[in-house]
Amino acid sequence: LRQRYHFKKLILFIGTYFNPNIEAVNFIINKLSQELKDCLFLIVGWVIWAFRMNVLPLNVKFLGRIDDDELYKIMNIVDLAINPVVNGSGINIKMLDYLSAGLPVVSTRVGARGLGAVNGKHLIISELNDFADSIKKVLSNQELSNRLRLNGRELVINNFLWDDIRDRMIEILKNNLKLTVQYI
Repeated sequence: LRQRYHFKKLILFIGTYFNPNIEAVNFIINKLSQELKDCLFLIVGWVIWAFRMNVLPLNVKFLGRIDDDELYKIMNIVDLAINPVVNGSGINIKMLDYLSAGLPVVSTRVGARGLGAVNGKHLIISELNDFADSIKKVLSNQELSNRLRLNGRELVINNFLWDDIRDRMIEILKNNLKLTVQYI
């Protein structure tokens, strides 16, 4: 699959048709693609609909909505995942996808919210004006890239697997039921 693309590095962004993702893709097209010409930005998801009529730089490719098997294949060949969102609320599910796949990640603070991630340990948190430099830093430092891969995946395994979440919810419910029963 990697042979299809003739760029030195592959960078992934996943986004639905949602304004914060549309803003992020505009940033990728207008800024990152210009500063990182040797990188190919693969953009997955329904966000493609906001850009159907756009003329894209040669190093930006929309894959649109793909099934999970194809996404896993893409995640196995990319060098890095990014999340340059600056608006929105809640945890970005794409971040759990990236980290659980063992991808090194560069994200804004907004993109990393709710994860409990530590900058430099689990991922790189960057302001937009430093985003290209942060990407270059990770892509050029194999030791950093490997550390982010391992620690990011461990963060998800330790905090976001369904079994763990279920067990924590059961404990919360048990504790709340005890309190309720005690006061009846």
